[in-house]
Parts: sequence; C-alpha cells; structure tokens
Amino acid sequence: MNILNRKKMKHIAIIIVVIGLCLRVNGQESINREKVLATMINAADYMANTVSMNGGYVHMYSEDLSVRMGEGYARESQIWIQSSTPRMGHIYLDAYEVTAEPKFLEYAKDVANALIAGQHSAGGWHYFVDFDPVGTQIWFDNISSQYVEGRQEHRYNFGNCTFDDNTTAGAATYLMRLYMSTLDPAYKATLDKALNFVLEAQYPNGAWPQRYPLLDEDTPLEFPKYPNLYTLNDGVHKNNIALMLEAFENFGDERYLEAAKKGGRFLMISQGPKEQAAWAQQFNFDLLPEWGRTHEPAAYMPRVTRNAIEILERIYLFTGDRRYLRPIEYAIDWLDKNYMDDLGNGVYNFPWYIEAGTNKIIDRIILEDKDKNGYALYDYFCYEKGKDYKYKKSKIDLTHLKKQYSDIKNIDEDNRIPMYEKLYKKKKSYKKVSDQKVIDLIYSVNNDGIWIEDFTYDAIEDPKTTKYDFDDGKGRYIHQKVSYTGIVTKTFMKNMNTMLSWIMYLD
Repeated sequence: MNILNRKKMKHIAIIIVVIGLCLRVNGQESINREKVLATMINAADYMANTVSMNGGYVHMYSEDLSVRMGEGYARESQIWIQSSTPRMGHIYLDAYEVTAEPKFLEYAKDVANALIAGQHSAGGWHYFVDFDPVGTQIWFDNISSQYVEGRQEHRYNFGNCTFDDNTTAGAATYLMRLYMSTLDPAYKATLDKALNFVLEAQYPNGAWPQRYPLLDEDTPLEFPKYPNLYTLNDGVHKNNIALMLEAFENFGDERYLEAAKKGGRFLMISQGPKEQAAWAQQFNFDLLPEWGRTHEPAAYMPRVTRNAIEILERIYLFTGDRRYLRPIEYAIDWLDKNYMDDLGNGVYNFPWYIEAGTNKIIDRIILEDKDKNGYALYDYFCYEKGKDYKYKKSKIDLTHLKKQYSDIKNIDEDNRIPMYEKLYKKKKSYKKVSDQKVIDLIYSVNNDGIWIEDFTYDAIEDPKTTKYDFDDGKGRYIHQKVSYTGIVTKTFMKNMNTMLSWIMYLD
C-alpha cells in the first residue's frame, strides 16, 4: 500500500473511531472511560510520533508542521526546553499514573531521552536543543538576533546553559520525577550531572547567575555580561532552591540541603535597607540592584520581592530555622506602602520597577531612534504615585501573602512539616468536569486525532520594519501578530488534563 493510501485509510479509521466514540443514546451523547482514553491515546500518538522531534517539542506548530515556534521561529531540528518539552513529559506521566496505559509511559520516556540527548556537556540545558547544530549559528544570525525590544538572551549564541524561565531546573525536576517513578538507572547519570551542575554554578554567597558557565572576556562588548550577575529574575533563585530541596528529600545528599540554605542566606544579605526592604531582579557583586537586559533597569521589583518572601518561608518550614523569617515582615511592609491601585479583595496593582533609594515609580519611553544594531533605545524617568503610568503592572494578593506569613510564623513545631507538605508537596489535584466538556473535546479532534486551532504569534521584530505607536510621547511597539492554524502544545496539555480529570471522578 502506498503512503497516500495508508494516510487515507488512517484518516478513515480515525473518523470511524471518533463517530463510534460519540454514539447517541436516547438523544444524549454517551461517553465512558474507554472512549475518553481512546481519544487521549490517539492525540498522544500523533504528538509523539508525528509532531515531536526526537521526543521533544516546541510551543506551537502550523497545521502542516512546516512552521514551528518557540520564543522565536524554530528550526525543524529544534526542541524547546523552556516551557515545552519537560511540561509535555509531565502530562504524559500524569496520564500514565491515572490510566496505567503503557503508551503514556513510553512517550514520557521519549521526552527524557530528548533531554538526555540535549544536555549540555557542563550538565545544564539551553533554552532549546538543536539536533542539527551545524545550522544553529545561521539561525541565530537570521532569526534570533532580529529581536528589537529586549530579549538579549536570544540574540547571541553564548554556548552555555541557562537557569532562566525554569529551563535547567525544569528539565532536572522532570528527570527526577521519572527516575523516582521508574527507578530506571538510565536517567540517574543525567540527573546526577544536572544536580552537580546546579551546585557548581552557585556562587559562594548562595546566589546563582542567570547562565553558567560564566561569560568571559571573549563575549562581545555589545552583549553585556548581565547573565553573570546574582540573579533572582524569572524564577532562577526560586526554582533552583526548590530543585535542591526536592533532591535532598529524594536522595539525602546534604550538599543539596546546604545549597538551598545558602540560597536563603543570600536573600538575607541582598535585601534592601529597612525603608526599601525589597529585592531586585539581579544584583551586582556589591549586592546592589543592577541593570540586566536593556529593558531591566537597576531597581527593586514587587513581584521578585513576593517570590523572595515565598522562598524564605519554604526554607524555614523545611529547616525550622527562624532566621529565614526575619526579612519577611519588613518586605511585606514595603509592599504595603508601594502599591498603585487597590483592585479589591486584597489584590493590588504594583509598578514593575521602583527606584532604589527613593521608592519612586520607574516608567519608560521607547525612543524613535535605535542603536547601531537596530535595537530599541529607551528613556527612563521616575515619579511619585498618581501619575499616568504606562509600563507593565503586576498584581499581588497582599491579603493572601500576609495571611500565609502569619500562619507560617505562628505554626507550632509539630505542624511545621505537615504545613510544608501541604504547601509544597501537594499531589496533583483534578477538578470535576462535565460530561459535555469532554464530549466537546472528543468531537473537536481533526482527522489525525489532534486538536487544531487558530492562534496568533508575535512575528520576529525585524529592526527594519517594526512600527511604533507614539501616544502622548509614550513610545510603544506595535507587535507584528501573524495568524496561524495549527497545534498549540499548551492546548494539548490542557485538553489531556481535562480528560484525566473526568476519568479521576468516574468512581
């Protein structure tokens, strides 16, 4: 049978299955566990056997798979560790744990094999893995380097690993979960190498850089060495500490616990003075807020401060050492005094950045002129509350933050570990979903058994063509949205989770 006939027969078979799954009984759609599971298996088969590259994934795909998207347009040979591949592994493992269907475990192992193949020689991971490294530099030159606004992390091929956006910690956490589920030694060597990498990358004072190995004098001057700074931004500190604590729980290696405690001590020494008892995205080697990327001024940051509070609470609950609680009250007081808008129910809007030394709000203008490389230039300025703020805002539930701190601070010793487990060791929970919602998912797959949708994507911001909107002097980019029809991995994961939730409530 030729390829076209095989594809035709496959499509007919899937159509028959889908129709059979949705037979009506007494005018009502009828579903059962077998029908739901069959839909899940068909979708997973297509993702694993047709969409994936060596077991790994990117964020989005055009329907014919000719266009692939991570944080930039991806090559066919690329998979993205950031936000895609480990998350797909987790959903396959979830599906296996709920259904015991061997195929889901097989696909979870395919993800692990992709991570093993893509592990950097130092032990961590880059944002993506390219299985055709010959063309990687061409991709950087023609695609990734063309961003206009920020994103220096993708403009240059630094050739190292990143802790940014849960990349290395996320990959290691997934491998640890798979290893603990299977005890398959095939994953232990890679996991050990990754954990040792996190230990090696930690500065003596407990901080981590954004990237490791560190950048050196060979890095071009036009690419500042902000990745070497002490970094809290985008979950670097939080995710590494969570990984270290989990590794200690699983393997009992005291080095992991000490790394987590050192991370907590770094937060204690890097917190701002009492009137600004906050934290920045990154700190210089004098423990002062420092510039990161061109859109990240040296400033204190409310959302990073909230994350630091949560890290300190977690370490206290794990260790019982009350010193980790000392910075929190001052930090909450700083947040209490520096919100912008009361949104109700204890939730407040905060400015993205607050100036060190003054507590003034930092705003910015994007200038019409660009630098010699075509990248954006900004003008930053500060003001007190009450002005027309243009830059990004962040929402923080201060009521919840205060209550959780009060509960943790006042917990008695007998309940400290149970509270830790309640907050940080929760098993995945599933909410009950309606039959109709699952029926809709079963009906909505295409002939290949997968969900197809319309979506938009930020096209690469070409320095020659990016447009501006100047409104009262506040320059803003008009992002170039491009429309596609295709597969979104987040949607696949969401739909699989919905069907798992339905199965969990059958009994």
